[in-house]
Amino acid sequence: MTAKAIPDNYKEKRKDDINNHWHLDKRVPMSIILAIVLQTIYFTIFLTKLDSRVGVVEGQVGEMSTAYKEMIEIRVHQEYMAKKIDDMDSFLRDDVDWVKPKRKR
Repeated sequence: MTAKAIPDNYKEKRKDDINNHWHLDKRVPMSIILAIVLQTIYFTIFLTKLDSRVGVVEGQVGEMSTAYKEMIEIRVHQEYMAKKIDDMDSFLRDDVDWVKPKRKR
């Protein structure tokens, strides 16, 4: 049997490939791997809950803006009514005799 000769640069290339690639070593404790996995899971759950909270707040902001617009409309109507009442009051006090305050002599 004849063995094929392996070129010298092949071994160096293979060594560089192994050194450049990420690999998991047996010296890494299983507890660290488990802790990283659990942290990733909990972080994903946290982000999901945060997203749902933001969605609820967005809905509440929309409702509040609608209520605010309605309050502005009511305030404008209230100011209009107050002006009309003041106009009626001044009309009654100036033009109707029986409403005018009587002066003492």
